Amino acid sequence: MGNSESQKIILPGPQKKVIEAAKTSKDHKKRPKGSISLDDGTDKDLLNLNKLDLSARVVDPADFIFPFENLVFESGRLKCIAFCGALEYLELIGCLSNIKRVAGTGYGAIVSLLVAVGFSWKQISEMLGNDIASVTKDGLFGGGGLLSGILRGLGVTSYGHDINEKFGRWLKEKCGDQDITFQQIFEKYKKELCIVVTNVNLMCVEYFHVKTTPNLPVRAAVQMSLTIPGAYIPKLEPVNGIDYLYVHGGVLCTYPVHCFDGWFLSMNPENRLIQKLFPLNDSVVDKKIKFKEFNDKTLGFSVYSNNEEDMMRSKLESRLGVLIPPRPSEETDLYKLRTENAKLKLEKEKSYITTCEAVDKFKRILDKNQFNDVELLDKKYLKEAFQDESVFTPEDVVSVFGKSVKLEVFFERLDHQGTGMVEYGELIQKVESHGMDVGNKLRAVNKKQTTSFISYMTILQSTISQNTRTDYIEDNDVHRTVGINTGHIETEDNDLHPMDKQFLIDRGYNSTRAFLQYYVAKNKCPKRSTTITQSIIEDTS
Repeated sequence: MGNSESQKIILPGPQKKVIEAAKTSKDHKKRPKGSISLDDGTDKDLLNLNKLDLSARVVDPADFIFPFENLVFESGRLKCIAFCGALEYLELIGCLSNIKRVAGTGYGAIVSLLVAVGFSWKQISEMLGNDIASVTKDGLFGGGGLLSGILRGLGVTSYGHDINEKFGRWLKEKCGDQDITFQQIFEKYKKELCIVVTNVNLMCVEYFHVKTTPNLPVRAAVQMSLTIPGAYIPKLEPVNGIDYLYVHGGVLCTYPVHCFDGWFLSMNPENRLIQKLFPLNDSVVDKKIKFKEFNDKTLGFSVYSNNEEDMMRSKLESRLGVLIPPRPSEETDLYKLRTENAKLKLEKEKSYITTCEAVDKFKRILDKNQFNDVELLDKKYLKEAFQDESVFTPEDVVSVFGKSVKLEVFFERLDHQGTGMVEYGELIQKVESHGMDVGNKLRAVNKKQTTSFISYMTILQSTISQNTRTDYIEDNDVHRTVGINTGHIETEDNDLHPMDKQFLIDRGYNSTRAFLQYYVAKNKCPKRSTTITQSIIEDTS
């Protein structure tokens, strides 16, 4: 479909009301509108923009209709507050009314459940930033307590009871039933909810959904998906008549953007499990078969901090506008701490690069004089080879051998027997040792601080998740992923200042907006009614 006058689509009544309500809100008035700002911390300027950048930066997504029907949220603890900004923008342009399926794991599972039953982005941000954060922060002494957890041998503690109670109250108030099931959510809200967990006994990912576990209470599924193995007692739950131990879905699949691909969770009659799974063979249970067909109606949301590597990061951050705002509106203690760490890291990186360059010079001088062909080096010739300070500078000496080292004295010390000869192997070992020391100092800058057993296990789980991430992500997933860089806020952070939380929301909002601008620039999206689009522009200008 193109954008011609004859192909314009009139917005449905309910969607029109959503936009009208959103565009008059005070929060909406504060948001950046018009073309994408270049002041987002990227290296791009107007002279370096390509054709796609130029096309995207003038797009207003509110003028277009998008095909997305499925939302998938990654795990990321309090970084997931950024999803609230994404939801705010989707609500603003009328996309949320089209959503039929939502999925997530960990904190992403919380967001997906709350979206499925109709909580607003503001309510979700309060629930994540205040209610859930307080439970997980104090979880070490909640539930069964430290001693009982150790005695059970499955984990240090359990905050599962408190989480269950909170979700029970929320669901009771919103839905009228604290134990509402996947089937009941599907019938009442017309939403397919998928909660991704890890089955410890079967050592696999499981997808709780109206198709697979229709009678399971959704709050039980979310509790399972939040359970960090080793830190919290895993949930023992009878599912379809069999007891299994379940833990955090992010252990094996932190970003389940694939979950609505293929036939496995499809509700179409021809994709019923009884028809697909019998006769049973390996091909029908293999994830590459179950989730084979790419679903271009899925929109995923991934979060990562400045210090976290992400296999899609370079492509996700090539979109102008995703790094707005560059910093919180108030420099919080956490922001100051991470900024100082970033400066220290930059200094160490420069030192490491300088050392590598100096070592390369050192090696080339050895090669030029053919010192690498013998076991013993004549100290006299060795000194002569390095006496030209224009070739091997005093700064190079410091980089290779360390501060307060004079090269002549260093060579003398290597002549242990006083024979005028230096062992080539010992010389190289000294150079390598100093280089390794510089490299280790650089690595130490990225060291995660483990202030408690819970933080230790959180970091351990994050490490596992990062290294298993490639098992479920394909190259083309970048085209359906909103990447949200959470800046100075990392997975293990529990205490967030209100300005840190607002920073996350703003990043989520602008990253979603940027994604949709580029989506329009690359795809033929149908335009909305001129009258509705014009009214939005007039009211928000």
